[in-house]
Amino acid sequence: MSSSPIATALGAAAQVQGDLRLDQDAVIAGKVTGSVHSSAHIELTPDAIILGDLHAESLRSAGRVGGKVSVQNTTELLVGSVIEGALHTGHLLTAQGVVYKGQLQLHCPAEEPEAEPAAPGFALNRTRSRQQIDLADVEQSQTTQAPFQPVPGAVNAGLRPRRRMPNAS
Repeated sequence: MSSSPIATALGAAAQVQGDLRLDQDAVIAGKVTGSVHSSAHIELTPDAIILGDLHAESLRSAGRVGGKVSVQNTTELLVGSVIEGALHTGHLLTAQGVVYKGQLQLHCPAEEPEAEPAAPGFALNRTRSRQQIDLADVEQSQTTQAPFQPVPGAVNAGLRPRRRMPNAS
């Protein structure tokens, strides 16, 4: 979270019908039926429910979002977080147990050269400015990967079991 103090807090008992626009950091623990637009950091507690789109500078979520999530910088999904919709973000941090149903797009800086996928068979759909991971492509590539082949040469020889030396006595 940023170093500036929380300017807005929406309690767990609060329910908002309609769009919510924020210019400063906020913590949402209640329910919002409508979109949330913020030019700052948003934190969703485990009780938070957003039924609509969410746009923010950065996001830390342990709550539920049912809509498109668009974050300029970092999205951190904590244990218990549920996202049902497209997620567009600069950086993504997730904990084990996060539920995500939708499309993921990570924004790549324009000055970075595009790198090739590290593992063979791991399919990425790429555009010039974005890296899009299509879950169907990943699942497809996992079923068509080549079988493991041993590495020839000295590395493989070093992995072979060594013979016991006869006892000199």
